Amino acid sequence: MSKYCPSCKNNFSDSFDECVYCGAELKDGMIETEDIITEKKMYEMSDVEILEKYSDYRKRIEEQTGCKMTDREFVMGIRQARQDSLNAKANNYTKKLEEAQNIIPRCPTCQSTDIKKISGLSKAGSVALWGIFSQKVKNNGLVTIVVASGEINVK
Repeated sequence: MSKYCPSCKNNFSDSFDECVYCGAELKDGMIETEDIITEKKMYEMSDVEILEKYSDYRKRIEEQTGCKMTDREFVMGIRQARQDSLNAKANNYTKKLEEAQNIIPRCPTCQSTDIKKISGLSKAGSVALWGIFSQKVKNNGLVTIVVASGEINVK
């Protein structure tokens, strides 16, 4: 059986007793995603709406830090945290994209980057001339024939 938070509409496993986001007591059951009313995005909310929505979060922060925040400080902090989160996601995405573009092909045998593409016609000509002993076919995952004790085994 699962549990859900009636305040922020998140599902949790049975091991939780309270919501990790808002601190509300969890109820038994599971909330369907169709049942969730679409909330306004952070950038669509006014300062008053942010103060109302995150009032419990603000109280917990003030209790933990031991100092009171003005409404302006709290709203600016929430907006900055959201901006930092978006920036971190964008940086992570950009980093992954750059890593994907910097993939350098290597030889599967010796890991050298000094490689060139072997055309199909070149492979066919080499096989026709040299047979299965052709160097262009050797490590390309084509047919390997093993001759042992007079039997021919194709792998």
